[in-house]
Amino acid sequence: MAFGNTFLFENWDERESHIALVCGDRSCTYGELHHAIIAYSEELYDLGVRKGDHVAIWAFDSINWVVAYFATIRIGGIATLVNFNLLPQNVTVLLDITNINFLIYGDVFAKRDNVHAVDELISAAHIDPARTFDISLASVDLIEKYRDVALSTDHTADYDDGETAFIVFSSGTTDIPKAVELSRKSVLQNAVASYIRLRHDDELRTLLIPPLFHVYGHD
Repeated sequence: MAFGNTFLFENWDERESHIALVCGDRSCTYGELHHAIIAYSEELYDLGVRKGDHVAIWAFDSINWVVAYFATIRIGGIATLVNFNLLPQNVTVLLDITNINFLIYGDVFAKRDNVHAVDELISAAHIDPARTFDISLASVDLIEKYRDVALSTDHTADYDDGETAFIVFSSGTTDIPKAVELSRKSVLQNAVASYIRLRHDDELRTLLIPPLFHVYGHD
């Protein structure tokens, strides 16, 4: 199983029409999810994302978040997962630490009190607005957007299992953020472990409570 096709297990054809994710009043099948991941990754590639680029994801948990995450790492980008509770000035510090090239953003708590929060972050972090992508639910449903889009190209990146797939931040015992790099192999192993638990029980469901920006959200 290739990393770029994390969802394509040996019985993929049997599960393609099964529900993969439910978030609020939205849901998608494994087939819809996989299709959207490929289509969005191709759009990110067309917009300039290349292997090794650091792509920050600052948004509430959603199906769009999952699509953006896997689309980023499919084409070799390094997904940098940002706490949706943080204010722009706090996020700026994290983006500086990780040399962010692109920003994918959605709904975050800062926008509830300040509609200009994202603009302030883009300005403070010196990110080219052309390299920012809005995945807020009010703006786009990535499953619906790509539902009828033909998948005619493939820019799945070549990679080594030990290369970084995503970055999370941990303060440890101090208030200084630390960027923790996790490998592509670790992502694949987590996916395989989850699949082994689920593959023999089509009725089994998993409730994910930790936020997706947190490392426990990947277990």
